[in-house]
Amino acid sequence: MMKRVENCLDLKCKRLSAWQAVSMLGIGLFILIMATGGCSGTGSNVDAGNTMSQKQQIVDLESFLKEFDKNKALALEKYKGRNILTNGYVDIICVKGLPTCPQNFVLVKPGPDQVVNGHPTYYMGSTIQCFTGQSQVASLSPGKAVTVSGPVDDYVVTMQMGNSVMGMVTIKSCKLA
Repeated sequence: MMKRVENCLDLKCKRLSAWQAVSMLGIGLFILIMATGGCSGTGSNVDAGNTMSQKQQIVDLESFLKEFDKNKALALEKYKGRNILTNGYVDIICVKGLPTCPQNFVLVKPGPDQVVNGHPTYYMGSTIQCFTGQSQVASLSPGKAVTVSGPVDDYVVTMQMGNSVMGMVTIKSCKLA
């Protein structure tokens, strides 16, 4: 339950609906992603096919992301350049050509949004940032279950509060199915 904020510096206090709060949070997260260079890079995002030549390591997405949140350096040592295969759900789609999207990418989260006691709940945690081609992005929609594969490139911290960390594992030559 949301509490009303008192003493709004002589402005009218306004209670935000859950949808408004989530929308504002989503926009803020997207701006944060863009500010950290999440969409930056050069060259083509579509791999010429050499990622499939490596053996794929199947990982549980939630456990995989927690490893990075707990210790970025150790997780990068373990996974950087390794070809992973995991399942998740589309969170945000960034289509090249939009003002804030110089490249196509999809953020993939470990679970779908759910409704609990009539109220929507939203995933707030680390994601995979999957750089991919236009044809793959065009067929996606938020909430769709996907299989992600490709070599791990990096981990970008997007938010840190005390000991809690949230970020994105980037895969620059990513395939979605």
